[in-house]
Order: sequence, then C-alpha cells, then structure tokens
Amino acid sequence: MTEGHDRLVDRLRSAGRVAVAFSGGFDSVFLLSAAMEASAGDCVAVFVDLPMLSDRQRSDAVAAAEALGAQLIVAEVGWDRLPGILDNDGRRCYICKKAVYAAVREAASGPGCDLCVCGDNADDLRTHRPGRAAAEEMGIMRPLEELGIGRAEIVGKVRSLGLGCRIAKETCLLTRLPADRPVDAGVLKDIASYEEDVRRICGVDQVRFRLGDGRALVQTSAAEVPLLVGRLAELAEHFSDEGIYIDIDREGYEGLD
Repeated sequence: MTEGHDRLVDRLRSAGRVAVAFSGGFDSVFLLSAAMEASAGDCVAVFVDLPMLSDRQRSDAVAAAEALGAQLIVAEVGWDRLPGILDNDGRRCYICKKAVYAAVREAASGPGCDLCVCGDNADDLRTHRPGRAAAEEMGIMRPLEELGIGRAEIVGKVRSLGLGCRIAKETCLLTRLPADRPVDAGVLKDIASYEEDVRRICGVDQVRFRLGDGRALVQTSAAEVPLLVGRLAELAEHFSDEGIYIDIDREGYEGLD
C-alpha cells in the first residue's frame, strides 16, 4: 500500500524546496506528507482561499496542515481574480485552477521554493479535467499522475497516518448548482449553510446539496445514506421553510466513501 508513497518521496527528494497546492483533501494530504518526508519538513503548503469554498473546507485545510506539522501559507483570491466564473459554464474549472496556481506560484516565491506541485492523481486521467490545462500552462508538476498513484492507495495511506483530524473529499460549491446557468455569489453561502444544516439534523459527515428551481437533491456516502433516510421528514420540514423540496440520493454518491 505504501509503494507509491515511497516512490513519491524519492521523486520529491531531488526536486529542491517544494510548494504544495494544498486543499486539505486526501490527494493533497498524501502529497504534502510525502513532501514533508522527502525534505525533512522543509517544504511549504499553500492553501488558496476562494470565495467558492465553505468555512468547513477552510478549517479542515488548516487542521490537516497543522496535523502534518507543515508550514502553511494562506493565499486569498477574490472574485476579481476569477473573471467569468459566476457564469458557471464549462470554463469554470479552468478559471478556478488558473487563479489557484497563479496564487500558489506567487506565494511560493517568498520562501524560495524551486517547484510547485498539485495533487492530481492517476485516476483523474480517466475523466475530463479542464483544470489540467491550467496546471500545464502554469508549470505545476503533477507527480501523482506521473507515478501512476491512484485514489485507493492515496486514501489508504492517508487514513493510516492517524492525523486525528477530518480528511474528506470536498469540492467547490459551484458544483452544487446546474451547469451553464449564471450564479449569484450569495447562493453559494446559502448552500454552505444548508449543508451544515443537513449535517446537524442527520449526523452525516459528507454532504452534497444539489440545488435547482426550488428543489434539492441531498447526497452523502453510501454508508451514511441510512442517516439521511431516517431523518427525511425532519429535513423536509426544515427546508420547507426555505421553499425547497428535498429528495435524497438513496444509492449514495460515488467518490464519497
């Protein structure tokens, strides 16, 4: 289970001082742990704070970096550096990643990092990822892809670290809304709040609150679906006050387990 991690450590050991684009999710935690081992702690984690992230994502990233004992730089990116992203069209991931990687590069220049890396993994190659073009344009290395390291090994290794903090697969809040429909920034804050409501009512950890036209599909991992089902009546009553009709994905959302 650690073969890929060991190869990654060897790869990064000769890379000079590394800056890791850090989200606090499994991929970036796996990558940062290897960078820390390869450099005896002489590397930097850069968390790019975007307006499309929830407070939970922010706090999770800080906690994960602290658990690893890494130096963390928080780089703020506002709407002014994300032109066109609220159009919520097929360019949104590219726009986001271009801004993220630009911010990582800027942040990395201060501590004199020789290389910027991100946590795109080998399984990501199976899907269309517009952000990959941004990584290539910005000269961001993707060592997990290069070494053929996939999600199963990443999750297994991260869980074995025993960091004592929440590590979860979280995504940009724009993904909760129908594509190709312009978005108001305020609704993203609403969705983050709604997801916290679902956690509080149902006791789940992972939540996707897919909102559109007065209806919402609430998703969680397959293991946590029974928690949603058992509290469906309470969810429905709570969100009826918001004018939102609730449905549940009873199969569980792939990728959250």
